[in-house]
Amino acid sequence: MCMYTCISQISYSSALAALSDRSRFRNYFRTFPSFEDLAPAIASLMRHFNWSRIAFITQEENLFTKALSDFRTEVKDTNITVIDRSFKTQQTDLGRNIRDIFGQSEDYRIFFLNMYSDKGREIICEAAKRGIQYSKYVWITYGWYATEWWLDTSVTQVDCTEEELVGALENSLIIDAHPTPEDENAVTVSGYTSKKYMELYSEKRKDEGYSDTIVHTLAFDAVWALAIALNRTASQLDEMDYRNSDILECSKLQGSLNVSLDQ
Repeated sequence: MCMYTCISQISYSSALAALSDRSRFRNYFRTFPSFEDLAPAIASLMRHFNWSRIAFITQEENLFTKALSDFRTEVKDTNITVIDRSFKTQQTDLGRNIRDIFGQSEDYRIFFLNMYSDKGREIICEAAKRGIQYSKYVWITYGWYATEWWLDTSVTQVDCTEEELVGALENSLIIDAHPTPEDENAVTVSGYTSKKYMELYSEKRKDEGYSDTIVHTLAFDAVWALAIALNRTASQLDEMDYRNSDILECSKLQGSLNVSLDQ
């Protein structure tokens, strides 16, 4: 990463909270909301339904452990209690960990799947076997999971039927960023309204046979942001000497690349 610290980058799908640290990533930008923004949303959801206990089931990846830490900070001085049961990504005996989680289910009725969806299928399958489902229990999941992720057998095989998985997730809640403006008829910088964009996107995807993606609006915004930035800095870029020693030192290109910048 160090060789790119002076090169501006923009992402439409990175949610890692650490990337918001401007002292480390001063030229990194994104249109995808940070995971830091999820903690207030979950806390607000808890307060709305007057819930005071929630169990995080966390995959030990930085993305998810940071989300847990942010939530603990968010509810520190409230009446909301949070417990966490974590597991390692490589863990093969996940069932044992899951049974420990649900052993406390009499005290905790709200569960948050703080993990990737393939592990989520295993959790939900075990929950189904134990009758952990609506209306006595509620699941909260990430909105960036693939469509019908609980039925995806390409990565994880589980010993549950489709009906059992669907039953366990009945009336679950999804936390996600709103992908389009609230006013779908407002004209954006692209010249399109969000409603018109969605029509064009759906038509193009259907004609080309592309699968859907949950980040397409954010990718569209990222391209426009990049175009506007380049347009505003075009005159400065034309005047820059890309062999300038300061640039070479900053980006670490001189010692890292086996090519000449004269090429």
